[in-house]
Amino acid sequence: MKFKKFVTFVSVLGMLCCTVPSVSYAENINIKYGKQKINYSDAQVKYTINGSNIKSKHPGIIIDGISLASAKEVFSDSKIGLSYKYNKKKNTLELKRDKTTLVLTLNSINSKVNGKSEVLPVEPRMVEFSDKTKDIYVPTRYVAKTFGLTYTWDASSGVASMTGKTVKKKKAVKSDSKAKTKKDKNNTKKDKKTTTNKTNKKATKKTTTKSVKETFIYSGKSYDVKNKKVIFSIEDIELNTAKLPGVYVGKTLMGPAKSLFLSDSMEGSFSLSKSKKTATISFGDNDLILTLGSKNAELNGAQVKLEKAPDFIKLNFSNKDEVYIPMESICELFDIDIETSGNVSTLSLPDDDEAVEDVGDDENPKPTPEPTPEPSNEADNPLQPFVANKLPFSWKSKVNPATAFNAVQSLNGKNTSAGSSITDIVNLSGNQADNFDTYTIKSTEGFSGIKGNMANNQLTVSLDNVSSNGGQSYTSNIRTVNYINTTYNAASNSSNISFGLADGVVGYDMSLSKDGKSLNVKIYKNTITEIKGSYNKGVYTFTFTGLAPLSVNDNGSSDSNQNLAIPNIIDTIGSGSYVDNTGSALSMFSYFSNGIAGASLSVNKTSRLTYYTSQSGNTLTITFSQASTPANVAGATIALPSGLDTSEIEDEDNYFSGNFTITLPGDLRNHFNSKPIKYDANKVSNVNISLDDSGDTVLTFYTTKLYAYRLTVSKSQIKVAIDRAKNLYSKVIVVDPGHGAHDTGTVSLNKIYKEKNVVLSIAYSYFRNYIDDEDLKVYWTRKDDTFMTLNNRAAFANKVDADLFVSVHMNSAGNTSAKGTEVYYSTRNNSIQSNGLSSYTMASMFLKNITSNLSMANRGVKSNVFVVTNMNTVPAVLIEYGFLSNSSDLAKFSRLDVQDKAAEILYDTIEEIFDNYPTGR
Repeated sequence: MKFKKFVTFVSVLGMLCCTVPSVSYAENINIKYGKQKINYSDAQVKYTINGSNIKSKHPGIIIDGISLASAKEVFSDSKIGLSYKYNKKKNTLELKRDKTTLVLTLNSINSKVNGKSEVLPVEPRMVEFSDKTKDIYVPTRYVAKTFGLTYTWDASSGVASMTGKTVKKKKAVKSDSKAKTKKDKNNTKKDKKTTTNKTNKKATKKTTTKSVKETFIYSGKSYDVKNKKVIFSIEDIELNTAKLPGVYVGKTLMGPAKSLFLSDSMEGSFSLSKSKKTATISFGDNDLILTLGSKNAELNGAQVKLEKAPDFIKLNFSNKDEVYIPMESICELFDIDIETSGNVSTLSLPDDDEAVEDVGDDENPKPTPEPTPEPSNEADNPLQPFVANKLPFSWKSKVNPATAFNAVQSLNGKNTSAGSSITDIVNLSGNQADNFDTYTIKSTEGFSGIKGNMANNQLTVSLDNVSSNGGQSYTSNIRTVNYINTTYNAASNSSNISFGLADGVVGYDMSLSKDGKSLNVKIYKNTITEIKGSYNKGVYTFTFTGLAPLSVNDNGSSDSNQNLAIPNIIDTIGSGSYVDNTGSALSMFSYFSNGIAGASLSVNKTSRLTYYTSQSGNTLTITFSQASTPANVAGATIALPSGLDTSEIEDEDNYFSGNFTITLPGDLRNHFNSKPIKYDANKVSNVNISLDDSGDTVLTFYTTKLYAYRLTVSKSQIKVAIDRAKNLYSKVIVVDPGHGAHDTGTVSLNKIYKEKNVVLSIAYSYFRNYIDDEDLKVYWTRKDDTFMTLNNRAAFANKVDADLFVSVHMNSAGNTSAKGTEVYYSTRNNSIQSNGLSSYTMASMFLKNITSNLSMANRGVKSNVFVVTNMNTVPAVLIEYGFLSNSSDLAKFSRLDVQDKAAEILYDTIEEIFDNYPTGR
């Protein structure tokens, strides 16, 4: 967001939305919103829950017409009581209450509610205030509705009121370290002002009071605390208490390992083996194995040496006994900055917002220790075939791929002239075993300010004082980048390079050449770093660990073979196989690279096996066990355990992936082992049983071709009808949210709103909330920020047996006075159906309802040869709701309540069309 654009928008917003003159504006506040410093002068929002004020240090703000507030203060620390978990490394915030889990990604409009993708009205951001405090601000109306709260905005008072369920918050127990420090200082000042007589009295009193010496025992030796109890903190959040403080052994600061690394702020893990006298700390992608009483340790298989030996410390003053670790050594190994002043030690985790330093050739970085070889069934060369003939086995990649990336990175070049320009962008072919591609941006004079920002499947590299041929495209390597485009701003003499990222890209880094005239951009894709296989009591388990979460696709099966694929990765392990010639149920497991498509798996079976998958962090587990024979039933039958809450059953049609899922509460894997699912093998190729992140059971039905389904649920079973959509539903429609991904459509007058996001909000996010007709089947051409070609959109209606096709768009014109709604149809596709419906009739009904209910200017029904209407096989229309280039239309459609209303009109009109022109099915 550019500053000038922001100021223009909030000024317009004040005129358009705050029509009641009694709105009060507090004194301006200086904030840093994302990376932009802003003197914020708009409404400062207050919040209430069930009539009670919510206390917050900083007010809510209005951005892009949306109210945002502190997630922690408004939704977590208040009576609303959401659990709050911020993952700095992934740049995600998890809010949770009861059975609802909302995961937000900072600087992204994509979110997940109980694992299902949704689109936000505006990105959550890290906001920094003038007092240097930081807070994550989230769209309040969206969060409130997600957790079942009603939300009302009163523009006249600047108060957003919420009503709904609250929880009783426990009072936090404050650490006494800061209180003691403050008290000691006050006492010192007071002592200086006391009279000599009082001082003597105090001295006399002290001589009669017995002093208690605070000590601890480390490695059999007693040490005096000497009033140096250290509290560790991250961003003012204390990780330990005065009962388990940091202490000094000589000049080495020791900290309580378990308390620190199991804290929410650290998000690490700690385990202790008393029998082996070892402790393991995991942080990020690093595993550190400590031997108690020894300075020698093992980091990711490499030998390292610590300043002091980790060991148990017995604290006599609090009767606590815990493993303590040398903090400076441990923090250096985990790339954690530590700064200690007095009794407070501040930790700074590897941060997504940190700038990337340009390391020249004259730098001498510390060499990475080589891991000690381990005897196992591993590949010595990552791209050489390898074979295991026994279980368990472990295959590891040896390329040591980068694992930590910052979404925002900065570099500073040495060029000071304004005459530099881009001459070329080339892709350097690297080692096929690397999980990255390198793109070199070449310039005439070099670079000055460089900034990278990765968000929403795009990497934008911004270059100050560098010109470019705006609009030019460059050749990309499609395994990591789909397209490369440049834009040039003559006014600021700056260029933006946009890399459209392929699925599976996990990060990037940037560096300058020695002469400063070339900028190298490495773009990394997910990769598998280890594969493990094991067997136990008839169950074969294969685990795959990646740099980021992995997915698996079913590529078909037979009685003797199961084919799977892991997409969106670059293979760095190579090919390998496990072979068993003893006549076991699983005779061979093969893994091999599938080029840019990812990796493929093949399992040869001597008997029928079924499989289920589970995901934990970056580890994907595929488990094979004995399967039942498909029953000769119509569709599928699922036996339910007694007492199951059938109201918790959810289903989702993943028609683009060739499957649908049914989610049942709880872990029911043992239940389905004893009561297998029965299904028609002519329509279902396989049923996969897995657990989601919430521990619920997900049944994935892979269909032999594109089928619809319909559930009939009773207390004892679910019957699943599986057939063509027209045989199961009397009404079938395709809703097409226009554009998507790299095709943004038009951009609003204030350069803030993109057409692709507005129409997705109307046609999918809000529209789906109104569907309450069991006889209506809806197919969308997209549910997220993806792209489908125009011809495929038109053909999709025939593919799914649709009765109607509706494409949703926003308009734009060079003349900013153009406004209103128009609906298009094609004269080529306007034949009257047997029920009397035509494309023109449908367009007329949409136009009438939209203009009358949204008070839009009526621009009429028009004919045109748009591909989605002209090449369709069913009555089809293209709706242009309004002009984002017009200030009054923009003022409406930038509001979420208007988008919601537009979705309601869309749904009601579709039902009206079917009521007046029934299909007869």
